[in-house]
Amino acid sequence: MKSTIRMTAVSTLILAVAAIVSGQSQQISQQELLQRIESKQEMLLIDVRTAGEFRMGRVPGAVNIPLNELAERLGEVRPHPDTGVILYCETGRRAGIAERMLRDAGLDNIRQLEGNMSAWRQSELPIEKAK
Repeated sequence: MKSTIRMTAVSTLILAVAAIVSGQSQQISQQELLQRIESKQEMLLIDVRTAGEFRMGRVPGAVNIPLNELAERLGEVRPHPDTGVILYCETGRRAGIAERMLRDAGLDNIRQLEGNMSAWRQSELPIEKAK
């Protein structure tokens, strides 16, 4: 069983590296996303971190679909016609894997938040927390 878990982790890492190396990942800057949030522009902003991480603080307007649930919840991913899908995690690794999964499922117009949540927090941009 441990070898199966290890193989899954290795496969996940390989997918993430492939997504980065392939150069398919497009990014949205923190400032552009902040402008969209402030103007209340409709978008599908997905936080692929764990539910616990999401409750501790998230980009305003984000929905939580943890990476380990994404495959089962693909039906919930309905890209906005104008903005597509915007993904983020803490550092970019999980968002890269999520992007690859969505592309493999036939979706396009996917972008990742530049710097992900760690950079958003470091820039002291607005953060929503669980109430």
